[in-house]
Amino acid sequence: DAVKLIEAPLRSRDLTSARERLAHIVGRDTSHLGKAKVLRASLESLAESTCDGIVAPLFYLFVGGVPLAMAYKAISTLDSMIGYRTERYYYFGKFAARLDDIVNWVPARLTACFIVIAALVVRLKPARALRTIS
Repeated sequence: DAVKLIEAPLRSRDLTSARERLAHIVGRDTSHLGKAKVLRASLESLAESTCDGIVAPLFYLFVGGVPLAMAYKAISTLDSMIGYRTERYYYFGKFAARLDDIVNWVPARLTACFIVIAALVVRLKPARALRTIS
């Protein structure tokens, strides 16, 4: 839903509104981004949210049941909370971010495959989606 809210201003060439809406879902400064980068950041955020919120928890639920799925969510939450490079939490944040990268390696690739399949199912351009993820 949040990404769809970015699409409308992009289509109407209202880059300022698109940047403002993007700022609600990403943790970076959006004020300098052009149209292509706003679109890219919104799609990256959508893919990451799909992986973190759907594919990875289901993957770990399938692989190791509820305990592993809950462990994954704990790691993901830890990364969200302290995974940024701040002076106070530098080492904790770095560890949390790296651990999150490791546990998301397989689910991220599965998510990419699902995106290509979804593009095929809804008759978009799966070859283009495949090029984008590689």
